[in-house]
Amino acid sequence: LGGRFISRERLMLRSAYCLISLLAPQPPERPTPVTASVTRELDVLGFGAVRLVAASALLVGLITIFQAAYQLAPYGAEVVSARALAWFVAREIGPIVVAILVVARSAAAIAGEFASMAANGEIDALRVMGLDPVKYLVVPKLAALLIALPTLTAIAIMLAVVGGWLGMSVILGYNTALFFEYLHESLAARDVG
Repeated sequence: LGGRFISRERLMLRSAYCLISLLAPQPPERPTPVTASVTRELDVLGFGAVRLVAASALLVGLITIFQAAYQLAPYGAEVVSARALAWFVAREIGPIVVAILVVARSAAAIAGEFASMAANGEIDALRVMGLDPVKYLVVPKLAALLIALPTLTAIAIMLAVVGGWLGMSVILGYNTALFFEYLHESLAARDVG
């Protein structure tokens, strides 16, 4: 049990060291294999999830507006639903939905890839060649997710607002200018960043 903990801590420290060394400035002449791997993983893990995140965010915005308008209708304050949308999507559900979708989509694939590599002896082959498996396998995925998750979260928040606008203005027939006025009052840059 203690050996596992120390091994896990050592893996985390090596991952952090490799990530910091990856982010350190390098000469721009040629990309390193790790940088090329980060680009490839960013394409697979980040850009591959855009459609799923976009569809989910539109639906979350639409459903949030419908629920808020339904709850506020007895008080005649349906248009204030834009504030609820801004608070709920930007501060609460946007980052959570993106994280859950990316983890659900990518974690099994990453685990399967590592298990297949371990079974085929590819990880041992990297060690035999004198290469650090953490640096070449784990760090590019971690760096790609560190870049992709905030970007996907910003996309999700914007598309949830579009979904809320569709629900409020197009479907429910409320004033678009008033919707965006309430949204602008409620949403600050610190909520998204």
